[in-house]
Amino acid sequence: MRSAGRLVALAGFAAGMLVPGLPQSVDPGWLGVGATAKRAWAVTPPPRKPAIPDAGPSSAAPVPEVKAEPGGNVPKGVGLPIGFSNNLIQVTSGFTGAGVVLFGALDAPADVIAVLRGPEVVVNVRRRAEVLGVWANVESISFDRAPAYYRIASTRPVEELLPADARKTLQVGVDTLRFNARDGRPEREALFREALVRLKQEEGLYPQGAQRVVVQNDRLFQVALDFPSNVPVGVYQVVVYAVRDGVVVAAASTALFIEKRGFGATLFRMAHEDSVAYGLIAVVLALAAGWAADRMFRRS
Repeated sequence: MRSAGRLVALAGFAAGMLVPGLPQSVDPGWLGVGATAKRAWAVTPPPRKPAIPDAGPSSAAPVPEVKAEPGGNVPKGVGLPIGFSNNLIQVTSGFTGAGVVLFGALDAPADVIAVLRGPEVVVNVRRRAEVLGVWANVESISFDRAPAYYRIASTRPVEELLPADARKTLQVGVDTLRFNARDGRPEREALFREALVRLKQEEGLYPQGAQRVVVQNDRLFQVALDFPSNVPVGVYQVVVYAVRDGVVVAAASTALFIEKRGFGATLFRMAHEDSVAYGLIAVVLALAAGWAADRMFRRS
């Protein structure tokens, strides 16, 4: 029985020395995706001036500078004020998902396209195959600047609102996203990119299709956005375009903040910012659990 307690302690020790990272999904027999944030997975306060996605050449409407903070005022664009019903989503240990409402006002009748992007991450896409009876990684490609979350919303199908070249410039639609491959053969990039998008869609992080934007009295518009329980934390950016006759006539951008809160967030920060202290605490807890198990089995 004493050996059982030691096994518990050993298992806890091994688990405690593993610093938790972002979740990885594996598609047996084909491709797996593992995402790592560019800045050492650290959970840091959101920047005061979030980066705005590139709107492309000057033929597209400019996106104004954003100055948004959690709980702050609604920023205004070029004749296109927009905002969220709540621009701060708190992820706690019992988080099961959340929803917010994006709203705004038009200065004249127009169609609306909203593009929501999560924080950009480096994504490793791996192809697995059976080698001598064992599944192993046989090929991989890393993509830079892949949004951890991506979705669009519009008053009508985006194919009816903008021509293909404009959608590509503004990155409206999953098929227009620009992933920068770090390595790998160019002829294989398309295959790995397709697998990346497919797996993200299966996880609910790249919802398929465009959610409908509701416009009232040709001026006020809104759309309800729901986020799954596995939504990544970070600073999200939404860019809203007002479109008339296939041309973007106004644009605005604002930020949405998704942050870890509570005891789980404390452990997460400790694991990534002070891994030594986290490891020591994990070892102490593992030894305590092993000792308790040993005493319990000894009594029995």
